[in-house]
Amino acid sequence: MFNFTNFLKKIKLPFFANFEIYFDLGTSITKIAIKDKGVILREPTFLGYNSRIKDYSFIGTEAKTILGKTPEFIKVIRPIVSGVISDFDAEVFLLQKFLERSVYLYTGNKTIKPMMIGIATVPTIATEIEQKAVKEVLLKIGMSQVFLVEKPLATAAGASINIFSNEPTLIADLGGGLIELSIVGSSGILSQKTLKNAGDQMNKVIFNYIYLKYGIILGEATCEHLKIDILNFKNSEKIVVTRGKSLENGLPKSVK
Repeated sequence: MFNFTNFLKKIKLPFFANFEIYFDLGTSITKIAIKDKGVILREPTFLGYNSRIKDYSFIGTEAKTILGKTPEFIKVIRPIVSGVISDFDAEVFLLQKFLERSVYLYTGNKTIKPMMIGIATVPTIATEIEQKAVKEVLLKIGMSQVFLVEKPLATAAGASINIFSNEPTLIADLGGGLIELSIVGSSGILSQKTLKNAGDQMNKVIFNYIYLKYGIILGEATCEHLKIDILNFKNSEKIVVTRGKSLENGLPKSVK
């Protein structure tokens, strides 16, 4: 399993980097960490935009909680799709709020603030434009410099895998937007395959199955919980009851 804290210990930056902040910008989850402190924030990559006040009213966990339960004037936004930034301004706003909830608790209200160096993971299939978008976002939120690390190498470092060894290692990163399968060794990535049929796609499959077989409409959050329950079944005979809206009369309906 990818250990973000171990990954931090592997990174060596120039001597002038006196406050290193690490970002794992996932489609579903955003993680922020500080070297020697470990992960200090782990929240869903979601925002709730209020069209009446033209501002964001819900951030992170709050926004994901209301998914599928919002009035017309609230729109839940996911600024990262398939591992890349799709809404620049929303991502800047989200990360700025996340910094306020986490990093700023450590930097404090100092007269001379430490120089903040941002290190972010990116998918191996990210284009130059997509990588530049990540850099621009981090610079926008106050990073003095930005370094990018390919996700498989970061994962290997976090799992204490020696990527300089001649013995190859398979890295499987199962995310919400992407599934990345990589073979690392000999100081780099030897082979790599990226699939977009990841966690979010599984949610759509579950939605379509329940919709077509039982005539029930499930919310996105319900599909997410159902997916997690299914993946935790293993060889058990556990039965899960899920609830949605009936197509027949619009009333709540349950199915096993």
